[in-house]
Amino acid sequence: MNGALLLIDVMKDFYHEEGQFYYEESRQTLSLILKALQVFRKYKQTVVHVFEKHTSVHDSEFEKLPVHALYKDVNDVRLPEIEIEKDEIVLLKRRYSAFFHTDLDLTLRERDVKSVFLVGCKTNVCVRATAQDAFELGYRVYVISDAVSSNRKHLHKASLEDIQRYMGTVLQLNQVEELLKNA
Repeated sequence: MNGALLLIDVMKDFYHEEGQFYYEESRQTLSLILKALQVFRKYKQTVVHVFEKHTSVHDSEFEKLPVHALYKDVNDVRLPEIEIEKDEIVLLKRRYSAFFHTDLDLTLRERDVKSVFLVGCKTNVCVRATAQDAFELGYRVYVISDAVSSNRKHLHKASLEDIQRYMGTVLQLNQVEELLKNA
């Protein structure tokens, strides 16, 4: 299998207790996100670290949310638990989907990636938007349910149900490891 792990917004704003959008559910998934990262590295799969980054206080997203993600360097927002290895991709996004107005699709196609595996947050916002765009672009979409989170449980559950029904496959991390091992 030629797959890619997309770590969506696994950054201090969401996962560090002092982060602007921190919520307990995100921290509860971090150990499984770290395990997923180990698994994908072990099987030599593509790893993409997706970070939200805005460039101006005039961004239209700030009509709905407080000003955020105006950092200069990824290392300012990267979690210390996650080292980015030299062959891994760092992707900066300005909208919810990791595919929207980025070069992610081209980058994955250059590596002949056919399947994307999503972890991170929020299930009902950035994970879902990325899953939908990946599906629309023809990728096989997998969401690792025990490594995604939202601070709104009903929206987390509804998003996973919609992804399973319309866009891809929702599975747990232990199933992913079996899938990669048997590919």
